Amino acid sequence: MSTKKTSYHHMTNDEIQELLTERKIPEIDLKGGKFDRKKAISELEMFDMKSGDGTELIETDEDGIVKEERPKPSKGDAEDWEKIMFHSTSQDDDPYVFMGHNGKAYYAPKEEPIFIPKFLLNSCIKDAVEDREVVERDPDGKKRTVIKKIHRFPYTIVRD
Repeated sequence: MSTKKTSYHHMTNDEIQELLTERKIPEIDLKGGKFDRKKAISELEMFDMKSGDGTELIETDEDGIVKEERPKPSKGDAEDWEKIMFHSTSQDDDPYVFMGHNGKAYYAPKEEPIFIPKFLLNSCIKDAVEDREVVERDPDGKKRTVIKKIHRFPYTIVRD
């Protein structure tokens, strides 16, 4: 049995704040005294996606419905999985990483070790790079701007 993902975008700020309180989600830091709607919705969506201790990869089908059975490595196929931890890059980051592969959507929480199939790591995460301008000094001490490829979703492989 699957449950449909709730959309919070149509709700009022008061309804969202009520859900945050109801689900015992810590208060969202206010930006200049204003309600941070985007962060609140992200926190509610992450709350909905977590199961158990929240360290599992979440999979949805093509309709965006979260599957109740979460993918986990078994002893026979452990070599097809990698234990990793995604890292936040800023304070305003989403609390999860979204990946899409062959019509399926996956969500992975940040700052928690999770198991991820190697095909997702190789086809989605390692290929997700962006170009950034970085100021460097050449051997003569002159500043120059260079373009560097930076991983969009930084992660660490966790070894037990």
